[in-house]
Amino acid sequence: MHYQPKQDLLNDRIILVTGASDGIGREAAMTYARYGATVILLAVMKKNYVR
Repeated sequence: MHYQPKQDLLNDRIILVTGASDGIGREAAMTYARYGATVILLAVMKKNYVR
């Protein structure tokens, strides 16, 4: 069985993602945005953060 959430699952949600410059944090932020959330990114590594 394959679960596929609705594209608007996170509409009207604001999510703060720490560690958003790389790895799991970056992928989580991208996924939250893909499903309609407003995403606030927090990262220590500025060079990776600006993409």
